[in-house]
Amino acid sequence: MFERFTDSCRKAVTLSNREALRYNHEYIGPEHILLGLASVNKGFGFQILHGCSIDIDKLRNEIENLIKTGSNTISQGKVPQSPQAKKVVEMAINEARSLDHCEIGTEHLLLGLLKIEDSIASQVLTALGITYKNAREMLVDLHDKNDTSEENQNSQVPQEADIHSIQLFENKDSFTKCPQCEYNGGFHILFYGLKNKQHSKWILVCPGCKSKFDVGLNSLFRG
Repeated sequence: MFERFTDSCRKAVTLSNREALRYNHEYIGPEHILLGLASVNKGFGFQILHGCSIDIDKLRNEIENLIKTGSNTISQGKVPQSPQAKKVVEMAINEARSLDHCEIGTEHLLLGLLKIEDSIASQVLTALGITYKNAREMLVDLHDKNDTSEENQNSQVPQEADIHSIQLFENKDSFTKCPQCEYNGGFHILFYGLKNKQHSKWILVCPGCKSKFDVGLNSLFRG
């Protein structure tokens, strides 16, 4: 599951463990995930918080006002996620899927936090003026701008790329496995529809099946 997370998202999850330990909590809750996310000063999640004029120090203070430090000192180790925290991760994955995004980033984690309305994290975000609706709208806008930038960066894609091969992978359900053998966790090939101006997409393809694609596509192989 976590192999689909961006580096920033994995870092946020790792930092949530540190936040739980810092408060001597024996579980990771949505509030710890939010604290971890707020500590990652990059990614779309951070950009959304910044775009909503959220002061990170104020966010942290609001959370600290609502949680208590545990009585038993816990200085190290991996803390288990609470059912709510697991639900946040599940919601983040669902959000990425619904938006046809191949990776799960901090932005999807933020949407997942907002979806769990009875959590401390959601209460704090709502009190600070962030709603699921406006966060999602900002996310779509950020990704649209990023897609435009990516198209410009990939304007030198070889002209021999076969559009028919590209269109085989438009089904979003194929994004997380090799479409040839369904092997999970392969390499990335960047497909770009030159003839119909479709957006570029990242598709997982295992190394054993890479040779089955057209020369134009193989030249785009990235390990």
